[in-house]
Amino acid sequence: QIGMVMQARDIDPRKLGENWPQWGAVDYGTSRPFVHLGLCQDPGTLRLYVTWEVSKAGVVPASKQARMILDSAPDFYEPRFTVADPAMWIRQADTGYSIAEIYGRAGVMLTKASNDRLSGLARLREFMADDEDGVPNLQVFSTCRQLIKNLPSLVRDPHRVEDVDTDGLDDEYDALRYGTMAAHWVQRKGRP
Repeated sequence: QIGMVMQARDIDPRKLGENWPQWGAVDYGTSRPFVHLGLCQDPGTLRLYVTWEVSKAGVVPASKQARMILDSAPDFYEPRFTVADPAMWIRQADTGYSIAEIYGRAGVMLTKASNDRLSGLARLREFMADDEDGVPNLQVFSTCRQLIKNLPSLVRDPHRVEDVDTDGLDDEYDALRYGTMAAHWVQRKGRP
């Protein structure tokens, strides 16, 4: 099980630094949940925080998902950008628009995320590791209930053992993977 390595350290919501960069990450879904995570990073420690989430299945059309993101965003949320699954840029045969364009027309502008699954998992593990102060570099606000619930339940793909089984509850994980790939990460003394 991957879950033993993928425990999120959940913390009570707290005030963010005024100059901390914020961004969003989206994993699209209709019958499976669509997920939006709000992230920010402390520029001093490079510690990454997941500050809020939207996770809901059965939300159609895509414009309604975008409106849910905008309507549920906390007052402190001022994203510099929002990364999303690159598959959201595929044009739909019936409308001629991509899901990303529909999100944009509804007010949520998207940028293509890195979808390299193995690099994303490796990056996520780096952030989940304890820093020199003994605190993990990934902190999740306790209000992100679906991420906290589903992340530990992830299992390995039986055919591609270095990856997560995509038949499981990986929707929040995928959004988190996109978000961590967009985070600033530098080599620091003592880091591999």
